[in-house]
Amino acid sequence: MEKEKSKLDWNILRNFRAVFWVYLLVLIISMIAYASTARSSSLNDILLASSQTPWGVITSIFIHLESQHLIANMVALLVFLILFAIINIFLPKEERIRRERFLLLNIFMSAILSNLLWIILLPNVNATGAC
Repeated sequence: MEKEKSKLDWNILRNFRAVFWVYLLVLIISMIAYASTARSSSLNDILLASSQTPWGVITSIFIHLESQHLIANMVALLVFLILFAIINIFLPKEERIRRERFLLLNIFMSAILSNLLWIILLPNVNATGAC
């Protein structure tokens, strides 16, 4: 019984450690992008997701117009990642490892697909952040 509890504790710690590193990476890139675009509005225009800037579906994930927008996105991402970690605690080890490996990729692919959908549905509206 004690061994199972110790194993569960280790799984919880491992899941939250993976979540922490993913969150920290996205947060640092977003803060650097926010500081850079705050100094240069032309850089912001270049990195937006729009039909004129196809690379924007990736770069706009890290662009935020104001600090409240950045904070709201980072809080939402943190909540998502914590829920992800909690749900994965109860999965079999092989499935948990597979999901952890693709965590960062899944987050970015979701944001990219969201931005693509935004551009398709509203081609005249620019997108910043991960929609």
